[in-house]
Amino acid sequence: MNRACVIGLGYIGLPTSIVAANSGLKVVGFDVDVQRVERINSCDPVIEEPDLFEKLKQALTSKNFYACTQITSADYFNASITHRTNLEIFFRWIFVMKIQCIGTFIIATYLAL
Repeated sequence: MNRACVIGLGYIGLPTSIVAANSGLKVVGFDVDVQRVERINSCDPVIEEPDLFEKLKQALTSKNFYACTQITSADYFNASITHRTNLEIFFRWIFVMKIQCIGTFIIATYLAL
């Protein structure tokens, strides 16, 4: 089965992760905020969206989704990053890992605030 890594678990990345996981894809959500990751893995969605708690619970229970603080290997990557520093770190990581990422789709969503 294909595995996706969603980078950034905020207003875009967390719902994206949950929808993908509840559609049957194995998803690892990455965020640099340790407390956010712990809360998400404890079924606290940390953001307010209708039905998000129930959908997160479904994704965690199915074991199709978990959050972590380390970017893991995956078949697909989605970067939902709103902070310029985090975006720069992500692209440096892509440059370092590019040999291992050949054939991987990388979808970057940059929201300038």
